[in-house]
Amino acid sequence: MRFGTPPGRTTPFLLAISLTFLAQAAWAVPPVPGKHGPPGPREGFSTSGLRSNLSLLARQGELIRTETQGTYNTLAIRVAFSDTPIDSSTAYYSRLLLFMSQYWSQVSGGAVTLTPTLWDSVFTLPHPMAYYGDDARFQERTVFMVRDLVALADSTIDFRPFQSLVIFHAGKGQEVDVNNDSHEELWSAFITKEDFKAVLPDSTGGVIKT
Repeated sequence: MRFGTPPGRTTPFLLAISLTFLAQAAWAVPPVPGKHGPPGPREGFSTSGLRSNLSLLARQGELIRTETQGTYNTLAIRVAFSDTPIDSSTAYYSRLLLFMSQYWSQVSGGAVTLTPTLWDSVFTLPHPMAYYGDDARFQERTVFMVRDLVALADSTIDFRPFQSLVIFHAGKGQEVDVNNDSHEELWSAFITKEDFKAVLPDSTGGVIKT
């Protein structure tokens, strides 16, 4: 599978491989105090500076590299695990994508526009949630989740018009596990080309080898 490149751009957006969010409303909140994710894919995007000084919002576009400014087609896919279903309602996820687009527009000062497309069907991955949520192998298994999804979807979806991928997965994010007893759940994260190079060395240049 190959992701496309925005017109006039030489570098795919968001380091080009994927965004990973969870499928519950709790994904939008900060981690429970004291919760820290395992090393590997980053757990999100810090906006603490923006929250403490809203005057920064007006000039956020200055902080976005020229090659990443523009409009990006973003594909969102809902995935279930072999032991965990996901709500197939489209309205809920469409609303999350609207909020995501508004967020990136705001923090970039209008320099980044996301145009999201929600795929109309759900893909079920071949392994249970605990396989992909293994904290000891966080980076590897998060990359494997994207790889397995691509293997399932590549014959159905033409990925070329898109520059980034959002995965809404079944279950909550482990960062909101108040009781610290749900280690099978995944941490919300975003995955970069460097993560793919580390786990799947042949997956470079926007191509995911399955």
